[in-house]
Amino acid sequence: MTLVPSFRRLTGLALLTAAGMGLLFGVGPCLAGPAEEAAGWRPQTTDEEQGIEVYLRERADRLPLFLAITRVSARLSTLVAVLRDPQAMPRWVYRTRSVQVLEAPDATRGLSRVITGMPWPLQDRESIVEWQLRQDAASGEVLLEGRNSSDPVPPLPSVVRMPRFVS
Repeated sequence: MTLVPSFRRLTGLALLTAAGMGLLFGVGPCLAGPAEEAAGWRPQTTDEEQGIEVYLRERADRLPLFLAITRVSARLSTLVAVLRDPQAMPRWVYRTRSVQVLEAPDATRGLSRVITGMPWPLQDRESIVEWQLRQDAASGEVLLEGRNSSDPVPPLPSVVRMPRFVS
C-alpha cells in the first residue's frame, strides 16, 4: 500500500481483493490510462457519481484480482491513522467483519487476526497477518505490507483459516 503525501491534492485510494484468498488493500497514486493496462489491469466499470473506478486482472495462479480507485482529500497523517484503526476497517475494507490486533511491539509493525465475512452457505475466513508500516524518506511514500504469519495462533472454531494472505 502506498501513500503519497499531498495536502491540497487528491490522493487515490485503492482496494484490491484476491477472490477466495483474502484482502489486499492500498492507498496510492491513481492509475491513469495505459499504466493500468501495462500492469495487466483492464477497466471494468466506473461510477462517476461515487467517483469509483474498478479494474480487473488475473494473478499468476489464475485467481482474479480487482482494483477499485477513489479519491480523497486528506493529510497523510489522517490516512495513516485510518489504516491503523482496526475498529474502523470493517467500514471501508470490503467484507471485513473484524480486525483484532494480537501484537504491536511498536507503531510500525504488528500481528493481527482479520475475519472476512463470506456469503451463506460459506463460513467466514480468518487470516493471521504480520504487517509492517514504513515510509520512504526520499519519496515520502508510506507502504503498509501484510503477509500470512507463521505464528502458531490457534484458529477460531467458527471460521476457516486462510493459508495465504498478501497485501
